[in-house]
Amino acid sequence: MEVYPALKARMGDTDYYIVRMRLDEIAKNVDIVGAPYEYSALNDELQRKLDEGRVKKEIIKFLERPDRFFSSIVVASIGGSPKFRPVRISPSGESLAELFKDSGVDESFGLLVFKSGVKFYALDGQHRLSAIKSFLKDKRASDISNDHISVVLIATQSDEKKPLSPKETKKRRRLFSWLNRYAKKPGKETDIIMDEEDAFAILTRRLINDCPHFQPKTKARFRQMDSPRILMSGKSIPVGTTYFTGLQTLYAMNKTLLCSDVRMRDNTRDPSWSQARLFIASRPDEQELDEWYNELVRYWNALFQVVPDLNKPPEKMRNDSGKSDHIFFRPIGQEYVMAPVARFLLDASPDKEVSKVLAPMAKIPCNIREYPWKGLIAYKAPVTEKRPDHWTIYNENRRLVQPLAFDFAKCLVKKGGELSEQELFARWGQAYKPSSDKESIRNTWHKEIRPLLHL
Repeated sequence: MEVYPALKARMGDTDYYIVRMRLDEIAKNVDIVGAPYEYSALNDELQRKLDEGRVKKEIIKFLERPDRFFSSIVVASIGGSPKFRPVRISPSGESLAELFKDSGVDESFGLLVFKSGVKFYALDGQHRLSAIKSFLKDKRASDISNDHISVVLIATQSDEKKPLSPKETKKRRRLFSWLNRYAKKPGKETDIIMDEEDAFAILTRRLINDCPHFQPKTKARFRQMDSPRILMSGKSIPVGTTYFTGLQTLYAMNKTLLCSDVRMRDNTRDPSWSQARLFIASRPDEQELDEWYNELVRYWNALFQVVPDLNKPPEKMRNDSGKSDHIFFRPIGQEYVMAPVARFLLDASPDKEVSKVLAPMAKIPCNIREYPWKGLIAYKAPVTEKRPDHWTIYNENRRLVQPLAFDFAKCLVKKGGELSEQELFARWGQAYKPSSDKESIRNTWHKEIRPLLHL
């Protein structure tokens, strides 16, 4: 017999129970199963396939922490003849009995009793359940067996030896679909704003909060979510706005700046940097975060020093018509050129003063309407009456443009890339958008691009 304290509830035509279980109870009694029977058709499956990698790399590590907390697991039962026994308050406790009755709890609060032969399986939360089972099986240092978790239990009267009826099977499959379809994953910006494990998110928020480069000049108080300096939603920055960059782009740049060649190789000082994703799932200690923050500040101070244009008002440096359209004020230029080239230069001269190492970045042509960026990052849009000189960012073939822009930039700072001129030309020819059908790709390369790249 299995007995659990429970709160009875109902939504639509589904009765369910909110049950408290110890982690050792849920590990012992609840199965991880795609279908409740040995031989099943696809239409009998009640769960998706378990991702063991996600369990081992992400969830188990979380259970070792003192601040561990899981949301409810949805569990379904088969068999066991479940009976709900309400707990009623005796008349001697009249005030409490009245309170129970007035709140509607008098018939909803009690014990859920199962006879022998009941089977439980996870309808939603199988990865959390698998982590709990593995953690307790391995007998790790932290004893979590007496921790409690809330379980949303859907119980039926079916016999555990007999298959669920097609109607009940379909209902439970629908429950799984609904639980996952409408559980919307937070957007990337929300992750950066809220995540307390991801080191790069923590450092990005700290830069926005403490570093003058990412704060507006105004002294007026404002909510940082409404910052006029950092765009908090989306990656595309509207022209004529005061945003220097977007939250997603700043996060990506910080990650690039910190992931040095030395760190990304397996070495004795900091071997875990060979898997930078570990710093997304597990918060480093405060001393490490302070060190990395100070390192980022040095890099950003140097960038604003060696590229003085970065100190100018963004609304004047980013336009889709007119003369000024600075590559380092466009997210594509910041993420594909500025941060990678800075990291490339720092890796080439790790022991020198940062501002001297990054000084060659001043040589990179800044106007995206001029070569080598013209036709690669931006191109002139069709002329209209309202926009006779309108340029737009080239959003197609980003996978071709990103590495090519980086290789171009390495040539521009006279450090050279890994590709030969023939390879550069071939890749450029694939990504380049000619200004007209009559333009000769080869002539443009030899006349405009080749001299800039010092080939």
